[in-house]
Amino acid sequence: MSGLPARVYGLVCLALISMQSACQADSAESAPSADSPSPTQSAPLQLIQPAEVTDADVAAITRKAQAVFAGIDDRFSVSSVTAAGIDGYYRIKIAQGPTLYTDANVSYFFSGELFQVTDNGLVNLSQQSQAVERRALMANLDPESMIIFPAEGEQKAQVTVFTDVDCFYCQKLHQEVPALNAAGIAVRYMAFPRAGIGSSSYDKVVSAWCADDPLTAMTRLKARQSITDKRCENPVAEHYRLGQTLGVSGTPAILLDDGVIIPGYRPADDLIKQLLN
Repeated sequence: MSGLPARVYGLVCLALISMQSACQADSAESAPSADSPSPTQSAPLQLIQPAEVTDADVAAITRKAQAVFAGIDDRFSVSSVTAAGIDGYYRIKIAQGPTLYTDANVSYFFSGELFQVTDNGLVNLSQQSQAVERRALMANLDPESMIIFPAEGEQKAQVTVFTDVDCFYCQKLHQEVPALNAAGIAVRYMAFPRAGIGSSSYDKVVSAWCADDPLTAMTRLKARQSITDKRCENPVAEHYRLGQTLGVSGTPAILLDDGVIIPGYRPADDLIKQLLN
């Protein structure tokens, strides 16, 4: 591609390929091993608000970045520009795609997670920025579009789970739902068929949303049982695209109200401890 440095082209394409691969990744990859530290054991996330970015900065960086991305792939569209937490560097969010970092002149790009060294240890600035954005998007979620397994008695907490009915660890997590409900935790399901819109998994989850009894239909699918094939106006495609925007890269993806995503399966006891203690 004329005018585009090979290293930039390679970096951006690699980021897109990584994003596409992650969306197809098996849940086993997102589930922690027995010896891996669980996010439930980590300290609470201490959010640091990003520095202000002027409208002129946003306009200039967006224009330069779009010029670099032009012709690579029509999916590369800058959806936001924010401060990266390092003087002179900015965080670029690609619409329904990866997050990249760049300098003020848009001369360099790098991807990955950005950490800041503080007196209290490392702070994951990337995670913090993503959590802030997720909370803003979650504020506009319509519970009526979800399949919700309500808490028993007083609701003390809730989790929003992006799920694929054919995913083994999604099926395993569903077995924990009665214990979560009994503890006062509502489980709100949103659809994320990993094989994409129009796939067999997509058709199955659409049938669950269109069923006369969506909760029973979801439970049957998670038990690998068949349900009646049905079609209706449904939010499944919208859920799938929203999951990509929120950074969902595998299922199950457990979204907490503070904007943090817990990837993969977690036992009910671990979730109860994190949410209620």
